[in-house]
Amino acid sequence: MTRRPPAFAPTFQPAPRSQAELIAIQNPTLFALPQPESFSGLALARQNSDLHSILNRSFEWTTPPALLDLTRAQLDNSFDLLLQQHRPVSRHGLALGSPELTLPIIESLPGAPQTSQLHLTGALAQRQLLARPALPGFAATDLLSNTVVRLAVSPEGLALSSVLSSKSGSTAADTYAMNLVRTLRFAPRNPGALPSQAPQPGATDWGTIVFEWAALPITSTNTPAASGP
Repeated sequence: MTRRPPAFAPTFQPAPRSQAELIAIQNPTLFALPQPESFSGLALARQNSDLHSILNRSFEWTTPPALLDLTRAQLDNSFDLLLQQHRPVSRHGLALGSPELTLPIIESLPGAPQTSQLHLTGALAQRQLLARPALPGFAATDLLSNTVVRLAVSPEGLALSSVLSSKSGSTAADTYAMNLVRTLRFAPRNPGALPSQAPQPGATDWGTIVFEWAALPITSTNTPAASGP
């Protein structure tokens, strides 16, 4: 049996006095509780020779517990009094009436014109149209907008110039309106005056003619093929 050689092992050595003072300073009760090393240690030693017993009993709680003087019956009465002072508000059920059948009020919307119409605006509204033409309707898959034509009329009532301001969505309707306004005749502004060869500046009346078209349904032109025998 061989003998093991000595090895390093933990050892304990008393701390020197300089380090012992540092350890004592780290004690949290050094200044809160009486200690032999505190500033009042000598005074305590003079008043009571048994300083060791005082230091050992400094951590004991000597005051008797002060319990609340409340019996179970008093606790029940307090709870009942709390309920009486804070009673919940009674909520009555809402009275539900018998259901009524009501229909919403639907405002009548202006529908599409059944017949095509012509309106004069601007300065032309003050001029009398000699013959109001009957306007046809045009076939369309949707409602047609208004055709607006700006027209200049001479004092004698002749159409001088026309410009298409707004289209209706139907080329046939717009073309018909442009051809029609060139043939319109208005009453002369001064019936007794002689017609002048050239209109005087400022004598021409400008206005607009609004055509409201009636859209007609598109009829099917395809005939079914005849079935064979």
